[in-house]
Amino acid sequence: MLSPLDVLRLYPSHDGTMASMLRSRVSVAGEREFILYQGRSYSYTQVLDEIGRVAAVLAARGVKTDDRIGVMSLNHPSSVFLFFALA
Repeated sequence: MLSPLDVLRLYPSHDGTMASMLRSRVSVAGEREFILYQGRSYSYTQVLDEIGRVAAVLAARGVKTDDRIGVMSLNHPSSVFLFFALA
């Protein structure tokens, strides 16, 4: 079993943001499963694509850096996409 530090060493370094962390993972494990929910699987690449779509919708609705957004959500992949897009 790998130690946490060994796992971190598997991926390129990133700047500490959620977006750069995810891009780092996609560069190595793009097609690996990242989310499994009720029998539906999302790879790292698919999650990154979904986050991009959600971010575009938010931007089109006028959401910008430093805005405060309240979220009420169920446990669902769309919640993950939203939280990453807001980050």
